[in-house]
Amino acid sequence: MRWTGSAGPFAPAAQAMNADQLDIATGSITSGITSLAQRPGFKFFTAVDPDAAGEGILVKNGSGIASVKDLVGKKVAVNQGGTGEYLLLKALAKAGIPADKVERVYLRPDQTAAVFNTGKVDAWAVWATYAVAEIGGGKAHFVADGAAIGSDNYSLNAVRTGFAEQHPEIVKALYRYLHDASAKEKQDPAAYLNVFTDVGPTAVTGKAKEVQAAFTREGGTVDPIGTGDIKRFEDVADFYAEQKVTTDKVDVAAHLLDIEKLK
Repeated sequence: MRWTGSAGPFAPAAQAMNADQLDIATGSITSGITSLAQRPGFKFFTAVDPDAAGEGILVKNGSGIASVKDLVGKKVAVNQGGTGEYLLLKALAKAGIPADKVERVYLRPDQTAAVFNTGKVDAWAVWATYAVAEIGGGKAHFVADGAAIGSDNYSLNAVRTGFAEQHPEIVKALYRYLHDASAKEKQDPAAYLNVFTDVGPTAVTGKAKEVQAAFTREGGTVDPIGTGDIKRFEDVADFYAEQKVTTDKVDVAAHLLDIEKLK
């Protein structure tokens, strides 16, 4: 097995798994649902609880946006069909604001920081991978985080269906490693920062290290997918269908593996 790099948006990874070019990838249930609507060749086999602290609606300090209701008439950057669009729509629904009262600007997450920081959008619905640098730099904060939004945005690991059928023992071994490592990381986040590099654009430095460590300590661990998790997955699928992000409700349960039953 060959490692191909850190996790980016899940959609291209799902396409690669469908094309037999990738065996395992990490993504969110939100981007997972939109990918499952496209004749998937993969299944999810682990779940990490939604990140209550590390995802949300990011605004610049001094922006004058003090609540979700202040987003009316504003532009918010989101990744289409994924975590960003879900967080924004969920926040608006909870605040009783029609989705069309806020302009969604569809951008790739790795291209959004410059747009956000130059003021071309007023807010950014985003997760920890990209939020840490902005918050750690003292430039921005969450006007509503995952807890305030009521997010059901689990992080999941997906495996190509054919690979799981051919190598169940590898999938089980990977699960055990991910579970144990995530528990250790939660206990000692600092030991898992800058594993590959402590300088350069991917390194977490200064205040951002404290922000990332705090998010990790409050986060979940990699676990098997349980009955309660599936119910929350279905809630996201219902919500996406209601919001017309997907044409119909996606049957998430049909694309899950019970890691504890793999032989």
